[in-house]
Amino acid sequence: MFFKHLSRAAAIALCAATPHLRAATPEAAMNAAIVPGADLHAEYKNLAKIYASPVYKQILAVTERYMQFMQEMMKNAGQDMPFDFDFKAVMALGDKHNLGVENYDGCVYSLAINPFIARCVALAKDGGDITHIDDLRVLFACSFHKPVTKENLRGYFNELVAFGVKLAKSMEVDTEEIEKFLAEAPEHIGVTDFTHGGATGFNITPKPDEDDRKDFPLEKIPVLSIALLADGKALFIGLEDEVKAAIDRANAGEKAEPSPALKKLLDAPLGGKPLAAREEVFAYVVPQLFRDFLTDVTKDLKDEDLPLPGLKPAINAAKNLQGFRGFGEYGDKMDCVMSFAFDTPERAVEVRDFLQINVLNMAKMFLFQLVGKNTAFAESLAAAAEGDSASIALSLSGDDLNLFFDTFKKYIEKMRAQFRDTFPPGLREPAPFFVDEDDDE
Repeated sequence: MFFKHLSRAAAIALCAATPHLRAATPEAAMNAAIVPGADLHAEYKNLAKIYASPVYKQILAVTERYMQFMQEMMKNAGQDMPFDFDFKAVMALGDKHNLGVENYDGCVYSLAINPFIARCVALAKDGGDITHIDDLRVLFACSFHKPVTKENLRGYFNELVAFGVKLAKSMEVDTEEIEKFLAEAPEHIGVTDFTHGGATGFNITPKPDEDDRKDFPLEKIPVLSIALLADGKALFIGLEDEVKAAIDRANAGEKAEPSPALKKLLDAPLGGKPLAAREEVFAYVVPQLFRDFLTDVTKDLKDEDLPLPGLKPAINAAKNLQGFRGFGEYGDKMDCVMSFAFDTPERAVEVRDFLQINVLNMAKMFLFQLVGKNTAFAESLAAAAEGDSASIALSLSGDDLNLFFDTFKKYIEKMRAQFRDTFPPGLREPAPFFVDEDDDE
C-alpha cells in the first residue's frame, strides 16, 4: 500500500513538473498570446461588457439600418442587382456554431513585424527576393464562454462560403468560376489535423503544383495552424511554429515579453492610467526606417512649401515618432483616444497644438457644414498632451450614429433625385443610381 501511494505521488509530481502535460486554462491561453518581441499589440478584454453596452447595441442597429437601406436602394434603382444581404442571418450563423459575438470573452492580436519590414525594404533596394518569413511572427487568440469544437469551425466556414456564393448569385454575378475554384480547392490547399500539447485543430497548407512551386517565392511553404485548447474555450491562429510555442507557454502558465519599445507604450499612462489596464487597446512601435525616411524626404522642406501653418513643427516632431497607441471604452457612449508617442514632452506639445488648431477645428467646421448643426461628437473632439504623447479624444453616442446615418441617407437620396431630374420625364422611373459618364447613349 505504501508503494502504491508513493507511485501515485510520484506520478502527480511528474505531471506538475512537465508543463506540456497540464491543460491550459482560457486565462493562461490569453496570457501566452503575446509573441516574443512583439511590436504590435491589440487586445479586447471583457467583451461581454462591450456587447452589453447601449452604444454597441446602437452600432449594430445602425449597421442593420445601413444594410437595409443599401438593399432597398439597389432594388428601387432600376438595377438588376437586388443585393440580397441578410445581416441578421450572418449574425445568426455565428451564433449557431458558438462563434457569434456574444460567445467571445476576449481577443488578442500580436505581431512581431518590424524586423520583417526592415528586411523587405533592404531587399527591395538591392533587388533581392523574399525567400523566408521566419522573422514574421503573427498570432491571433481568443477565448470563449461556451466551448468551440472542430465541427463548429468546419460548419461555420462551409456555411459562410455558401452564404457568400448565394449573395453573389443574388447580385447576378456569374459564380461558375467561384464554384469551380471551391471544388478544386482541395487540390491546391491541404487541410490536415493539428495536434499539440493537448490542443486540436487544423493545419492549412498551400499545395502548389510543380510549375507553380518553381515560381513560389518562399523556400519553405508556410503552414497556418488553427488550434483549440482549454477544452475548446480558447483558440490560437498563426503559423504552425508560433501556435505550438504559444500552446507550450499556455500549458506552462508562462507568457512571452513584447519588445521593450512596445512594453513602454503599453505601460505608460494614457488618459490617466496605463494603456495595458484598458479593456480595448492598440499599440504599434514605429520602426526606425520610417523616421529615417521622413528625415530624408523633408530635409529640404521650406515653410512656403507647406499648405498649413504649424505643419513644419509637426513634421519635425514626426521624425521622432516612437509609436501609435489608443484605447476604447464602451457605455452609453464610445470613448476613444488615439495617441502619438514621441521622444520628448516638448514634441508632444507641438503636435497637440497642431492637431487642435489645424486638424480638429477644421473637422468641427466640416461636420457643422455637413450636418447643419453642432453635434455632441464634434464638441468631444479634443487634443491633449500627456508626458511624451499627444492624443486625440472623441466620444460617439447612439444619437450621433443615427444623426450621421440620417445625414448620409438624405445626401444619397438628394443625389439620386438630381440624377433623375437630368432625364426626360418618360425615363425618370425607375431612377438610375449609377451613371456611366462615358456612355453616350
